[in-house]
Amino acid sequence: MVLKSFKPLRKLLRRSKSSEDLKKKSKAPVRLNGTASCDSTASILQMIQVKQLEAGSDTVGGGFTSTPSNPEVALAIQYFEKVNDGHFAAIREMVTEDVEFLFHDPNGDVNHELTWKDFEAEFFKVGKSFPDFFFRHGLVEQSKTQDDVVVVHDLVPSGTHSGAPYAFGPCEPIQAAGKKVVSDPEEVHITCRDGKICKFAFHPKGEMSGFAGIYTLLGGFPLM
Repeated sequence: MVLKSFKPLRKLLRRSKSSEDLKKKSKAPVRLNGTASCDSTASILQMIQVKQLEAGSDTVGGGFTSTPSNPEVALAIQYFEKVNDGHFAAIREMVTEDVEFLFHDPNGDVNHELTWKDFEAEFFKVGKSFPDFFFRHGLVEQSKTQDDVVVVHDLVPSGTHSGAPYAFGPCEPIQAAGKKVVSDPEEVHITCRDGKICKFAFHPKGEMSGFAGIYTLLGGFPLM
């Protein structure tokens, strides 16, 4: 009975070994959360392939990030990788001077709008409060109706509140208690212009999404 109970574990170890063998065959290692750069579509693709092996079937949305098929798709993928690495100087160069961040409600209406300066300030607050803050996403593809728009499916931010107190906007700060939060997924429409991102449109797929959702999950009530 004891040996029988270890059969699933042996299968898991065999799968892990296969993944490791595949990763060793890649031409050059690419760190997902370090300081490695992604200056070409080829390097981005390699990074995604390694990420797929590590993520397994737990990838958000049940599928893997798509292979970059055009510069706009590659740019969108690279943007979130750089955000996860904390390279704000790099991502500032990837967006236009007048970039917009539009946050929609479930009805499709814009209920919150940020400039780059506003977004940067809010995101820095999140980074100080959630040292392990991370974006995961599913399929990234060209919009089927708009040539200059890329759609990022199932964008899910998560993090552990183990740093500074966190407050959404002018709301009262919440003291850190080590709580892990995973917000509801969002669909993000990214508009590009002249090789840079000029607009992010966030569409929630649940009630607890975005910065407000994170604050609410911690126990705040910014939506009431």
